[in-house]
Amino acid sequence: MSCKLLHNATVFASDRVLAEAMTTAAASGIDTDAFHSVLCNAALGKAFQLHVRLRETWLAGEFEPARFQLKTAFKDVSLAVITNASRSGRLGSCGSGQKLSVCWGWQVGLAEEAGVPTAMLQRCRSEMSEALERPGWAEHDMSCMHKLQEERAGVEVRLRR
Repeated sequence: MSCKLLHNATVFASDRVLAEAMTTAAASGIDTDAFHSVLCNAALGKAFQLHVRLRETWLAGEFEPARFQLKTAFKDVSLAVITNASRSGRLGSCGSGQKLSVCWGWQVGLAEEAGVPTAMLQRCRSEMSEALERPGWAEHDMSCMHKLQEERAGVEVRLRR
């Protein structure tokens, strides 16, 4: 029963993030069919994070070499949700003390510009920002941010090989 409950909670939380992304896409003028196709045919739709990335990184305790660096993941989430993040310095640091706006210089903020609330995506961004404060984590695989949850829970999550 416990596995079922945790599975369902994970599915429902994922649905909520998908709702935030899809409403942002629609409000930003992105074709719903096209965005749905991208979701289905890219990493999310193939459950890449479960079958490959997390298995080989976080669940193995191996964060280098990075499949997708934390600083790059943070940049993408920031650009999806925060307007003029690079101009305002709201992107944060890219690990070398350099502001992300210097690293990338982009400004998008799809959700904020479209007036779409994105509580789950904002929470994800906040977790990434906290992880970026850890020395060396910016260049690690983005899954290193899950170590923060392990610390809070007082457990380490690893698969048996």
